[in-house]
Amino acid sequence: MLSAREPAVNGRTKTLLSTFPLAFSEARPIVQLMFLLRFASGAAFALRQADPAAIGRVAACAAVWELAVASSYLFNGVADVAEDRINRSSRPIARGDLSPATALRIAAAGATTAISGGFLLGVPFGILVVAMLALGYLYSGPPWPFKRRTSTTVVTVVPAALITYFAGYLSGQGGLHRAAVIFAVTMSLWMGLVGGFAKDFSDVAGDAAAGRRTALVVHGETRIRAIMSVIALGTGAAFVAVAAVAAPTLIWSAVVTLAGGVAIAASTRSQFGGAARSTRRRPYHVFMLTQYAAHVSLLASLAA
Repeated sequence: MLSAREPAVNGRTKTLLSTFPLAFSEARPIVQLMFLLRFASGAAFALRQADPAAIGRVAACAAVWELAVASSYLFNGVADVAEDRINRSSRPIARGDLSPATALRIAAAGATTAISGGFLLGVPFGILVVAMLALGYLYSGPPWPFKRRTSTTVVTVVPAALITYFAGYLSGQGGLHRAAVIFAVTMSLWMGLVGGFAKDFSDVAGDAAAGRRTALVVHGETRIRAIMSVIALGTGAAFVAVAAVAAPTLIWSAVVTLAGGVAIAASTRSQFGGAARSTRRRPYHVFMLTQYAAHVSLLASLAA
């Protein structure tokens, strides 16, 4: 005989099964995969000098790290709800499919679990997990969210990328390598300087309405298009030059990054004006695709 509690339990189970996919979607899977590639790149360098048996520890560390990153981005989704709705974002919170309160509870549970798991894997790794979550809070949380300005955005996203590479190195328990440092620094700057501009082209209206003082809101599209193009091309060219002289392992990743810089410059040749959001989103898509290609190229080179 079915108990009176069973329908309620089944209802809660169904709610959880439907809520977690929404939370995962809100945490931006495409960004989660990018952080995983950063972590894997760091680990791949370390594993070249470490015991192959360390792969089990790497997998455990990667799972904990991704939980911390996902929790941070889910919290960001809660913090961004007002501007996301103005910008007509299709993410679950903005479209009303996931309540901010539920998302916040899931983010808090994920962060707590990540901290516990991090320290179980070693005090140094646990400290890195806490640092990653702290950067996520500084970016999105009160009283002075760093996301409000492009300059303070860079202050959070560049260290977040750098410690992700370092967390990968640490998980593999290998020594640092010159090529690893060059790659981590270059791609972290690509994330902070190029991505810091590219992500805002599609969100100017919502950012202005929410009181953000991003570079695009303050200085306008024309100036920022030019600055971003110069930074993207300069970063790519410098990467190729440094790789050719000091780290041949990175040459294909460097060439890909330079090609991405050229593509970003081409995508911002003309004013976006009242163009559709998908058109204004193009520089960000090129930025992300370049990151993916550079990391895949690196992993392929290390595996060869």
